[in-house]
Amino acid sequence: MIDRVVDPTHLVMNKTMRRRLTQAARNASVGGYINWDTDAFGRKIAVYNDLPILLVDDDNEGNAILPFSEANPGGGTAASSSIYCASFKEGMFVGIQSGDIMVEDLHELQAKPSLRTRVEWYAGMAIYHGRAAARLRGIKDAAVTA
Repeated sequence: MIDRVVDPTHLVMNKTMRRRLTQAARNASVGGYINWDTDAFGRKIAVYNDLPILLVDDDNEGNAILPFSEANPGGGTAASSSIYCASFKEGMFVGIQSGDIMVEDLHELQAKPSLRTRVEWYAGMAIYHGRAAARLRGIKDAAVTA
């Protein structure tokens, strides 16, 4: 999957998958390339093969993103998940916006002492290159083995 992406910068997966990879890296019979680094804010982040691992968690309704409930590509009964590799660089996989962030102060509420502010930002993501991202699918919720 990593080799299919032009100049990859990140891996994207759920927390359970990152935990499985970390466990496999500790196992001498499996090995691996999981390391720990710090980001620009001093937080520890997992890194696989020099690619930072971005974690997806839940959406705004509390539903898991990338859960182990995707249909199995082989047609079996066991559910699976996916890992994505992406190149978050100019001309590859990027964030886009329509205008600037708009902030409007709606002042203090009459009913209670709190301030109200409206923030509008029309943003999205775009893939400009055919090899800016790749998906590895069919990953079972089980220990990683060699």
